[in-house]
Order: sequence, then C-alpha cells, then structure tokens
Amino acid sequence: MDPLRTEVLPDAALRYLLRHVPSRLSQLLRGRRRGDARARKLLLEHLTPEQQESLVRLGYFVVRGNRTGDEYKIWAGTTYNVVRVRDGVRFCFQPHLPHVRLPLADIVLGQALLLRHDEDRVLRMTVRYGRTEPTRRTPVA
Repeated sequence: MDPLRTEVLPDAALRYLLRHVPSRLSQLLRGRRRGDARARKLLLEHLTPEQQESLVRLGYFVVRGNRTGDEYKIWAGTTYNVVRVRDGVRFCFQPHLPHVRLPLADIVLGQALLLRHDEDRVLRMTVRYGRTEPTRRTPVA
C-alpha cells in the first residue's frame, strides 16, 4: 500500500470526526491534568493572537508551510486533523510513542512546528486522504 496516495475518507471515519472534534477541542482548551496545562501554555506561546482566536472560535488555526507556502488548517485532534487549504487534502502525522500519553496541545504544536520548519518531511512521510474537513457542531464555551 502506498502511504501517499489520496483516497476519499470513509463515511464511518467522517462520522467519527464529526462526533469527536468538539470534545477534542474541549480537551485541548480545558484539559485537567497538570501536563495538559503546561502543554496548552506552550502551544499558546507559539501561536499569534489571530491563531489563538481562531482556535477558540473556529476549532482550528492556520499555519503556512515553509517550502510551498501552502496554508494548513490544524484542527484540535490527532488523526487526519491537518487540512491543506488550497485543495482540502487531509494529512495524518503524529508522534508514535507506545505507552505514553502526550497532551493534545503538544501533538498539535508539534504538527504546527513541523509544517512551519520542515514541510518537505511532512509531505514525504504522511498519509493523505481526499477532500474532507472536520466541522464543529457545538460552540466552545
């Protein structure tokens, strides 16, 4: 199987995203563990005020890739949560650390930093899916 081929996201996966994106955003913005709070603080230190507002209001923020200049929406989540704005292609990349629970904010920050500073690696190593985009059904309080 070629990990870089583009496919349409299965309906079951899209339903999962629609159901869980609001809870993931809540976890990102209001996690209860001490590590979550530190990770959230670090994420916010790396985001511009516009990106912070977008994350709270829309559930994602936009970063620009360093090589192509493409913009990517990074949604609160860990699986297929990065969407290239120009064509809607979704990307999946996250750290693989067995038996370790990383705070969601650390995962999202890592994705943003990789896109900003090593977009080539992201494009070479990620799994891509067709044009779909998670949506938020509930506003963030």
